[in-house]
Amino acid sequence: VLKLAHVDMYATLKINSEIYNLAIEHDGKQHDQNDPHGALRAYLGIQARNGRFTTQEVNQILADPTSTDYNKYMAELEKLWERDDAKDKLFLDLKEDGYYLIRIPAYKVNGIENIQKYIIKEFFDLTKNNIPYSYFNPFKL
Repeated sequence: VLKLAHVDMYATLKINSEIYNLAIEHDGKQHDQNDPHGALRAYLGIQARNGRFTTQEVNQILADPTSTDYNKYMAELEKLWERDDAKDKLFLDLKEDGYYLIRIPAYKVNGIENIQKYIIKEFFDLTKNNIPYSYFNPFKL
């Protein structure tokens, strides 16, 4: 499966003698399909940090949603969303085989304790099983 889809984190968990293949994506604001303009701002900001644009160029692109450049980069962003949707579908199709995907919306959930709680809740929602808290603290007894 991992050859078919890149994920940020992956773990195989054994809980009550059942095996769970858990993939985790840590999604930035650019993955938020409910806020296209904010997602584009985040996407272009990443591109600027990588040297593709200056901050001034990003602001010029975002200033005119009718411009060719705005629509060009929105199309790039939509391709990212299509890959997200394909990955979601892949993991839904593989759920019966014990593969699960949790997406952490990093623009809404931050801080290690909140992320841990989010993963535990999402894992339970997907599997109806709890992740033992000790899985998050392997060095504490």
